[in-house]
Amino acid sequence: MGMFDDTVDGNGNPMHNSPLFATNLAAPWGSAGELQKLDHFSNTVYTVLFDMTNLLTPGGKAFLNTAAGSVGDKLAADYAEVLTASGAPNGPFVTAVTAGMPGEGENLIGLRVDKQKLLDLSGYLSSLRSPKGATVDAAAAARGREVFRTTGKCTSCHNVDQSKFVPAMIVEMNKIFPGDTPVVLAPRNPPAGPVSDTAGTTFDD
Repeated sequence: MGMFDDTVDGNGNPMHNSPLFATNLAAPWGSAGELQKLDHFSNTVYTVLFDMTNLLTPGGKAFLNTAAGSVGDKLAADYAEVLTASGAPNGPFVTAVTAGMPGEGENLIGLRVDKQKLLDLSGYLSSLRSPKGATVDAAAAARGREVFRTTGKCTSCHNVDQSKFVPAMIVEMNKIFPGDTPVVLAPRNPPAGPVSDTAGTTFDD
């Protein structure tokens, strides 16, 4: 509950759902942060997560073969068997048109939903404001605040005064991952750091 897998590539890697408010401040999107626009992510939600029968289309099968390699055909066949056994009606259930190439983040299975529908959804999500805080025990909250500010050392990274602007910053990997010796895969212009990888671990991926 509260988690889902947005990559639909046969590897089970569910992640926590992000709160959908003030989304205009929340880019990038996708489990790996590979999408700059929310409408690209919403397109995957519409064409794949709302209608997984699309995984059995030519574009869906091409995506599975790209993402999962040699087992892509088996994944599609297994999924078709599950659908048949469940008695689920045949799709598609979401109206979309052919667009781009399967595997592209903005058109994951080579299908695209109506552009205006995607923009309308992004506009709505960006209009949502953060909810009011929960009512909590004042004494317990005061104790937690003290831990946050002192023994917990939380303020070495987090802001104490929530009314003050917090500038965007990235903590260097070697400060939170001692002994890290990443290999630079591609340089990027500041303020973005280089695309790097540490062999043998997914901690920095």
